[in-house]
Amino acid sequence: MEELFTLKDAAAVLDIKPYRIGYVLAVKLVPEPVLRFGNKRVFNPQDIQRLADHFGVKLASPTTPTNHASETQTKVCVAG
Repeated sequence: MEELFTLKDAAAVLDIKPYRIGYVLAVKLVPEPVLRFGNKRVFNPQDIQRLADHFGVKLASPTTPTNHASETQTKVCVAG
């Protein structure tokens, strides 16, 4: 199963403030994540990598959160 991240989790992985991600998505500097759950953005590892590239952040692994994000990560299960 693919890992999914909320906006808060994505910000923690990238070590940036959530509002910065919201801004680049709002002004369309980075494409919106395709998946939404409960009208909330849900990021997959490719979305995280795209954001990391935009912000110039190097990730240890695109699918593994770094620092404290693994402690606060929320997993979202979507029925297919």
